[in-house]
Amino acid sequence: MIIATAGHVDHGKSALLQALTGIDPMHLPEEKRRGMTIDIGFAFLPVNEEKIIAFVDVPGHEKFLSNMLVGVGGVQHALLVIACDDGIMPQTREHAAILKLLRVEQITIALTKADRVDLARQQALRQEVQNWQAALGFGQVPMFITSAHSGMGIHELRQHLIALPDTLAENAHTRRFRLAIDRVFHVRGSGVVVTGTALSGQVNIGDMLWLTGAEQQVRVRDLHAQNQPVKKAQAGQRVALNLVGRLEKQDITRGDWLLSEKPTESISRILVQVETVPDVHIAFRHWHAVHAHHGAQHASGHLALLQEKRLSGDIILAEVVLDAPMYLAEDDRLILRDSGTQRIVAGARVLSLHPPRRGKRQSVFLDWLKEKALHDGDQASLRLLLQQGHVALSDFAWARQLNEAGLRALCAMFSDVLISGDFAMAKERAQQQRERILEILAMVHRQMPDQIGVGRARLHRMALPAVPEALVFAHIEYLLGESKIVNNNGWLHLPEHNIALTEAEQALWQRVEPFFAKAPCWTRDLAVALSVPEEDMRAFLRKAARLGEVTAVVRDRYYLTKQIAELATLVRDHGCDHAGALRDRLNIGRKLAIQILEFFDRSGFTRRQGDKHLLRDAELFKIANTTAAHGDDDGIS
Repeated sequence: MIIATAGHVDHGKSALLQALTGIDPMHLPEEKRRGMTIDIGFAFLPVNEEKIIAFVDVPGHEKFLSNMLVGVGGVQHALLVIACDDGIMPQTREHAAILKLLRVEQITIALTKADRVDLARQQALRQEVQNWQAALGFGQVPMFITSAHSGMGIHELRQHLIALPDTLAENAHTRRFRLAIDRVFHVRGSGVVVTGTALSGQVNIGDMLWLTGAEQQVRVRDLHAQNQPVKKAQAGQRVALNLVGRLEKQDITRGDWLLSEKPTESISRILVQVETVPDVHIAFRHWHAVHAHHGAQHASGHLALLQEKRLSGDIILAEVVLDAPMYLAEDDRLILRDSGTQRIVAGARVLSLHPPRRGKRQSVFLDWLKEKALHDGDQASLRLLLQQGHVALSDFAWARQLNEAGLRALCAMFSDVLISGDFAMAKERAQQQRERILEILAMVHRQMPDQIGVGRARLHRMALPAVPEALVFAHIEYLLGESKIVNNNGWLHLPEHNIALTEAEQALWQRVEPFFAKAPCWTRDLAVALSVPEEDMRAFLRKAARLGEVTAVVRDRYYLTKQIAELATLVRDHGCDHAGALRDRLNIGRKLAIQILEFFDRSGFTRRQGDKHLLRDAELFKIANTTAAHGDDDGIS
């Protein structure tokens, strides 16, 4: 557990920590000379073998507010210090506002230097502070009257802090590891060591992590958590990591991150809910220049409001456009400071890492974003995303920093969601998309009655082009299993789209089939050879094509369908993906080779890129048993 101090300069934060822990958190010579905290300092309070409380001491002077923001980033408990002789001062208000905006809900107030004032002043200040913090919306806040000099109230405060719950530990098992680096140094004989606050997840000795800034993978050689050597560290702890990689101390700076995985993309635009505290914030406008602080990282940017007009009490929605990428997750809290005056502008809660390029100011999208702002947590977030359509689970897990176990547990909570590979979709929407597939197949049969059906890839493009291929293929497999569509040698069609040859046509097929033994056949050549009127032969071959026995590579030129499957195998397995290779392999003319490959392009089996024809739907033209719904009269006996 980590507890950060907060409060005005010279209100006795460092002295209070020394009284609580026996450790002086001021470590810089300049701090000791001036008697004032400049950078963050640390002290530790061992409770028992299993529990050690880490304290982060932050500077109280307004000039060092950026260092204070580093110290309180990622903590869930704060010790707000107010001197009895001074009372509530400007930095008291600013620090309290920051804690409020960061949603640090566990606040303890220590009224220090009580030995310098009388009892009446102590009680008057106590009442004043109670009224002030209630107005800020902190609720019931424990308050202790203390003196580091005399020891007054120190024991009671210490026991209270020991009893506080460790809320961040809940993120250890379901979240990815994320640590904000605030210090880096070199240890002789060990190498580079970084320290920081673990925001989520857990890390073990030997783990491979991604180091931002240096943009490289590093190995954890050794670990310390809460100032003790350990084999594993987790969220809610101060962690020191001895790193191994091709790096030097100067390759790492405060504000870099250690992540469990390499980020899939850099984030420079985010959608946020803007939150203010009347005590300190300044008025802001559209495209307000700001500094955004998160963890130990900060970046300049602009605050772009999504609503031109809003009523009092409305949720404020905005887009933060950053000048440099930051490493964020949904529900992270940022502090926005004015780039000129450095005063607090507002807090911002991250709602989305992927703002739409268009339409983000339209009322429909804003209503959805407001609904998202009203809820937090993984379950609510996934539910709201499912309202918009399919969800890529890998992207969702990264945005929420969920690990595999956390994502699996979350998905198990949804009984009304279809999960296929990396995608999730509401079952109601999935049913609508399946019906769309059936509608498109019926349309194809009406418009092209001489074709047996379409391939998977082409059906995807025709029915649901905006839906990921994996989901559409899952819909197709479901419909096949329900016998609502039929797979005939890779061609998909409705069960009722089915014909059979008459007895006379079967006799004609027995005469026609041998002509295909060595080469494809033209309709006219077969008509002449068998003394059949050309139009009758054309109608017969179209019917045979609908049955899946022959396939036209161009109008009136047919192969046996099983021969097409063999040609597809050459393209699929043997690299015959351009006209020259197919011509040489089959010893045919270049014109016929081009006709075959262009047919594969039209069918969706391949797609042309330059002179090559690359695989698009590898399952097409694989000879497979037709489903039971196909019937006994599909074939030619």
